[in-house]
Amino acid sequence: MAGPQIDIIIPVYNHADHLERCIRSAAAQTFAAQRIICVDDASPDPRVKEILSELAAQLPTVEVITLEKNGGICHAQNVAVAAATAEYIAFLDCDDWLMPDALMSVADALKQTPAGYVFTDRIDINEEAGEERARPYGGQPQLRETRTHAENLLDHMVASHLKVIRKELIDRVGGFAEGTDGVQDWDVALKVSEIAPLLHVPKAVYYHRVHSGQNSSYDNVVNMRKTNEVRRAAQLRRFNASLHAGRDFRLPVMIEKLRQGASDFFSTLSSTHVILALDSKGKIQFVPQHRDCVRQLINAHAPSELLLFGTDNLYLPMLQDIWASQSRPAIGVYLGEFEGIPRGIHSLRWSNSYLDYVVCGSSEGHISLLGYTHRALKIYVPSPPRIAEETANDARAVGI
Repeated sequence: MAGPQIDIIIPVYNHADHLERCIRSAAAQTFAAQRIICVDDASPDPRVKEILSELAAQLPTVEVITLEKNGGICHAQNVAVAAATAEYIAFLDCDDWLMPDALMSVADALKQTPAGYVFTDRIDINEEAGEERARPYGGQPQLRETRTHAENLLDHMVASHLKVIRKELIDRVGGFAEGTDGVQDWDVALKVSEIAPLLHVPKAVYYHRVHSGQNSSYDNVVNMRKTNEVRRAAQLRRFNASLHAGRDFRLPVMIEKLRQGASDFFSTLSSTHVILALDSKGKIQFVPQHRDCVRQLINAHAPSELLLFGTDNLYLPMLQDIWASQSRPAIGVYLGEFEGIPRGIHSLRWSNSYLDYVVCGSSEGHISLLGYTHRALKIYVPSPPRIAEETANDARAVGI
């Protein structure tokens, strides 16, 4: 049985010092690619054009497309996908390279288990530091046997290098969405995982060069915001979020009164790990932040709002359970006053896609989240003293 036809696409932007190694590794595969399509995204370094021209003349499977204007990684990959004709497309970054048996490993796996999206393990190379590190399952090997690939993808880009995707599926999900540069591969992986099976090949056949200034850097503020936007969109596609999805969220009156009139009470709770649950009639109850307790609460009482306290770290499996409930409650976090940056801030920066709102106990909390949050997230900050005093009087008047 012949293996699948595979085109390799390589979006190119500078990296002249690494480009030849990359392309030659693609051309030297023991399972030959049908075509190697290089898209030069208007690289300003003149050496890039020279290298691409020389390699295209030497290697018969190499084709070069030169863009007159830089359009970004999404545009370059979409141009390459449009030019590809093979059943599958393999993605290779222009400063990375492949082991000789990379495509053979994928082809052999597809012969045994048909799939729409195949991914392998990788080796991270930091040439400046002289470090080499194997990264199985996208760097999250502990998740490999716990959930499906599609479930793991929601919080981690486990389906990373080497990625080989059926071209028809890339077309079906609309290609690489404009504005997702830096997280574009994860966005496509999430979308494909919702319509086709994924296959993991537990073999490190891709060398990934790690260096400063990478567009996909994990500490990139813009990428954290894009991560939350992309994950939020996936959550809305995957889960039954009919009750609150898309509504113009407003903080419940009872919680607003507590926030303004009983700030000391909220500050006390911020050192605990409890959830304030509010039902549609305004009844309040507290439950521990424990997955079983939350499941029982949702099944028995169908709360309309959940406000989390003491969030040193967001417990994502618990939040996924809440999102998967038949009538998802609105989810908020109380961020108390603090000095410096507590651990919970980092968690909120990475995973605020699960939240509808954040109640800040101080303006510092709001400032710490600026630039990191998805566009629908509501952030409530302390009111000026006069307004807070009036609200406190109102709260005492209703017996809070």
